[in-house]
Amino acid sequence: MWRFPFSSLFGACIGIAVVMFAPSIVEPITDLYDKTYPVAEPVSTVVLGRDDVSILVQIIYRKNRGKECMLRRWYADTIDSSGERETAFLTRPDGITQHGITHDAGQRNLGVWSIQPVDKTASSVEVLAEYFCGGRTVKATIARFEI
Repeated sequence: MWRFPFSSLFGACIGIAVVMFAPSIVEPITDLYDKTYPVAEPVSTVVLGRDDVSILVQIIYRKNRGKECMLRRWYADTIDSSGERETAFLTRPDGITQHGITHDAGQRNLGVWSIQPVDKTASSVEVLAEYFCGGRTVKATIARFEI
């Protein structure tokens, strides 16, 4: 080892470079994987009604990955014509409290939900789910519709 001190130095430099640059290489690959094979995707959304501040919808989505991706939370964004997003809340109109259940892969009917507040300038709504997959947080769109 001490006969060739530069080989040790070279090995240390390679190790440091790998540690420093591996995340910048791995992250685009995992992002591409998540776009190519999303955790979940929308199947259908039916708008059942709308008033001044809320929208009533029924959401059906497909979960493509199994229980290796655990549901953390889900939420809605209202989007105006300029693309600006505002966070909205999802509640069950029947008052039933929903707990984040991690399902196996397959199609799911989430039932009827109220999305509020919805500004009069909003042109579309996107419902997103946030999953924890193998040490990473992954977002997936489970509903998207025009209003």
